[in-house]
Amino acid sequence: MEPPIGLEALRLLDLGLSKATHLHITSDDARAEEIVRFLREIAPTLRPDVFPCWDCLPYDGASPTPDAMGRRMALLDAVREGDVRLVIVGPSGLLQRVPPVKAMRRFAVRAGEALDLCALRTFAARAGYAEDDRIDEPGEIAFRAEVVEVFAAGAERPVRIGLEKDRVTGIRRYDPVSLRSMEDVPEIDLLPVTELPESDFAKGPPPRGAEHRLPRAWPSLATLPDHLGQSFVIVPRIAEIDATEARLRDLLPEAQLRVAHGDLAPEELDRAMVDFAAGRGDILLATSIVETGLDVPRANTMIVMQPQLFGLAQLHQLRGRVGRGPRQAYCYLMHGPGDDLDEAALRRLGTLQAFDRLGAGAAVAAEDLDQRGAGELFGERQSGHVRLIGLPLYQHLLAQAVRAARGEPPTAQHVSLAMEGDGALPADYIPEAGLRLGLYRRLARAADPREVALLADEIEDRFGPPPAAAAGLLVAAEIRALARSLGIERVSAGQSGVALDLAPDACVERFAEDLPEGVTLEGRRLLRQEETDEDAARRALDLLRDLG
Repeated sequence: MEPPIGLEALRLLDLGLSKATHLHITSDDARAEEIVRFLREIAPTLRPDVFPCWDCLPYDGASPTPDAMGRRMALLDAVREGDVRLVIVGPSGLLQRVPPVKAMRRFAVRAGEALDLCALRTFAARAGYAEDDRIDEPGEIAFRAEVVEVFAAGAERPVRIGLEKDRVTGIRRYDPVSLRSMEDVPEIDLLPVTELPESDFAKGPPPRGAEHRLPRAWPSLATLPDHLGQSFVIVPRIAEIDATEARLRDLLPEAQLRVAHGDLAPEELDRAMVDFAAGRGDILLATSIVETGLDVPRANTMIVMQPQLFGLAQLHQLRGRVGRGPRQAYCYLMHGPGDDLDEAALRRLGTLQAFDRLGAGAAVAAEDLDQRGAGELFGERQSGHVRLIGLPLYQHLLAQAVRAARGEPPTAQHVSLAMEGDGALPADYIPEAGLRLGLYRRLARAADPREVALLADEIEDRFGPPPAAAAGLLVAAEIRALARSLGIERVSAGQSGVALDLAPDACVERFAEDLPEGVTLEGRRLLRQEETDEDAARRALDLLRDLG
């Protein structure tokens, strides 16, 4: 037994007040109309709407009326633009196939702007509008001397468009019976009152019943739910954005694609993410920059490419971007057929597969802690598990401790820097603290200038061009790597010049034989004296490169 219409409508109030677009299926089309009517009376700002079915029999000789098709096309457009919060549909409307997303087209008319009458006439003819002397039904249009009257798709009343020298002087809604003007409107968007493509109107109006052959008119058809969802496609590196974007546009030419990554200007990045969250876009192609702070209730699908390159916490945060509305969501982790996943990557992916229930965040965090290790519970020292710092670094530290116990000199000479300037990875450049710590650790371990260069390329690829502080940190890392390879233990630089102090075990004769121009050797110190305001760190780096 069905609940009363009022009770069913009241249960939908909370859904309609949310930011997402919700689809409610009721028992029949007449009940859907009654529920929408009831909701509009008790909550005028809710903006519910019904998705009607055709008002003709299947494979009938008659076409659906422009009113029915116009309402359907207007609702599909409103769903796409995020202008409707609650769509109510009966079984007939739900099962009936609809045109694909690319069928949505419009002609905008704005008060005070120019209007191309030839373009409007062409659009109207190919969007199913019929020219008539009296406008009293949806899908009719009349071109008069200085007035255009049109009953647009999905509209309750027709409008008059006043013209003066091809410029719109005003748009007024009027009563089709008394012809009296009712109110001014600033703009109107004309939508098709047919579900046939434009090409079917190229030689004039199609024959009666042509709508019953929609599968022949379109390469593919969709359903109402196909117009509701949004999807994420996540790639690990900015360098892969262009190739993935080209492939998506080739596979889904009708989809509206948005792109978000760290190389975009802040305004452009913000616009792409805000527009997607507002429903203006089908697919958001992005890096892991979207893992936090983006709430898109309509998003129900995510594809993560090469998930083995992401951390466990990152993957858990990413999959949390979908399923934030009432619809079932899916997150697909896809690696290439030739990718060789190591044991750590397989364990991370297995953890996500095992903990897929609601509220599994604590379990995932515990597993992540076990995989990466932890420090002291009640102290500041990060002794923790070997995996916290990585096995190679642990072996390096152990080897250094053994050499110190034997009284042998360390294999990696510490290099101290004495120069002005700060180097850091700012939080507004790399928000995730764990990522910043990992990059600091890798920069400190870099023993070769080529390692620093590769790491600098990776940072710029993942997070965009580095700010001044990050660039200074990379320069300092390269200075240390070069100095260590040359046997230099201290680098000093200022306005008066650059001084390099050799380590006790460094070979002085190596430098005495071939000194660069302007460089002198005084004991165990290399000097280049020059009065300049240029960046001290850059001058020190140039000298080390000359010596190398």
